[in-house]
Amino acid sequence: MKLAKLVLVIGIVALVGGGYIASQIAWWQGSEQAMAYAAKVDQPPIRILASILFFGAIIVGSIPEKEPKP
Repeated sequence: MKLAKLVLVIGIVALVGGGYIASQIAWWQGSEQAMAYAAKVDQPPIRILASILFFGAIIVGSIPEKEPKP
């Protein structure tokens, strides 16, 4: 389960970090580029992916870890 949590965290950080970097690049290229990027990101597939990641993180985070027996 630790591996699943680690993979989930790495995936979320990569997606959020990549999105942030892309938004900064779009902003530095000019306001029209930033508006076009914002319009692309505000689409139903992106919202669905964000919801899946959000609820998936809650579900995976709520699964208790098995402690090793001494």
